[in-house]
Amino acid sequence: MIGVVSGQLVNAWREDRRWQREVAREDLRWQRELTKNREQYSHDQQQKTRELQLQTYSEFVATMSKVESNLLANITCQQGKAGELSRLHQENALLIDNVSQLLAKISIISTDEISHAATLYKETVDATSHSLMRMERNATGVTDEDITDRTFRYFNSAQSSFIDAVKTELQVG
Repeated sequence: MIGVVSGQLVNAWREDRRWQREVAREDLRWQRELTKNREQYSHDQQQKTRELQLQTYSEFVATMSKVESNLLANITCQQGKAGELSRLHQENALLIDNVSQLLAKISIISTDEISHAATLYKETVDATSHSLMRMERNATGVTDEDITDRTFRYFNSAQSSFIDAVKTELQVG
């Protein structure tokens, strides 16, 4: 009888140890799966953020290019084309609203460096736009081509600074 009882105790002890090992293996498997899922989620979030940044930056540069084109068209637009000037001003106002929204988005999703470069880009375009409106070309002998060249250089410099900052942040060639 003692043999039967001691045999049952040994079997119970073995079963208990086997069960504990199985629970430990399950816990380890579960922990590995949880870690893998967290890493995947983190990677997916980084990917979505990068895509959002890329889309926003591209949209910002495209919109700023449209603003620049309108400003350059404004320079070369003849005085007799009041309707064309009015259309350009209205279109520019809509574009500037879009730029403001994009700047807000950029300030949220990007680093301070990118946000600063985008703001400088917009300020360069704004300052150039205001100076173009006040410039008296005929009195100073400056031609439309001179103004267009100078304006294009300012815009190009500001755009290049922004794009370089974006490339650095996104680690793109």
